[in-house]
Amino acid sequence: NEQGQTGDSTTVYRTDPYNVLKNVVQFSANHMTAMAVQGDGTAWAWGANESGQLGDGTKTSRLAPVRIAGLANVVMVAAGTSHGVALTADGHVWAWGVRGYFADGDPTWYPADDPRNFALTPVQVPGLSNIVSIAAGGEGSLALDATGNLWSHGSAWSGNLGNGRTDNPTDLPVQVSVPGKVTAFSVGWHHDLALTDDGSVWAWGQNTSGQLGLPFSGINPTPAKVSLPGPVLDVAAGLSHSAVLLADGRVMTFGEDSNSQLGRGVFQ
Repeated sequence: NEQGQTGDSTTVYRTDPYNVLKNVVQFSANHMTAMAVQGDGTAWAWGANESGQLGDGTKTSRLAPVRIAGLANVVMVAAGTSHGVALTADGHVWAWGVRGYFADGDPTWYPADDPRNFALTPVQVPGLSNIVSIAAGGEGSLALDATGNLWSHGSAWSGNLGNGRTDNPTDLPVQVSVPGKVTAFSVGWHHDLALTDDGSVWAWGQNTSGQLGLPFSGINPTPAKVSLPGPVLDVAAGLSHSAVLLADGRVMTFGEDSNSQLGRGVFQ
């Protein structure tokens, strides 16, 4: 709680649950920030804010929830490590924080300490419409449209845009070449997972710890099918590991196991 990420107006480590907000309909957390949507369509954030990832117009960390500026009719928020994303009821996507981690239409690459490298309040992400779901991770975001197409925006150096690029971030969202209709997806630190309507899982990005479930170590900049023993119902990408829920109820994990996050009873 050193950055106020529990939202209880203190920096005291908590061992008991604390009621941060009421009437919450959706929420998201990542690293040292958290966000929530209330039933009236307002969006709130708290915790670390050194990159403007709380979207309140400042770089001041917040120990209690503050309203994300300029947004109404919000249906979903996604907290990235240094940026935030919101989906409004009209199907549009908004983002704030480190500009390089989302697409705002400006192709200029600014130095890390340049004020122009940050958006302290939400800006609409161009080129996205009819969006039904969003997710944010370490250095990028994904958005799913109503037809099952998946779009990515943010940093590309680890291949996590899914369009074959490993260079600078894009100034506009790009469509991820996932075969089939996407039904679920997840963003990790430098890798992404997508589930298609036939129960297949596709993965792209960094695979240095085996987090893509593919038989090589390195970067995979385009989606590749993960070999699994049956159809899948859901996927989840972590820091450097992944988990999938099979249709038969089993959970399978792959990737880094330094803290036993794979649940196998051993450290790797």
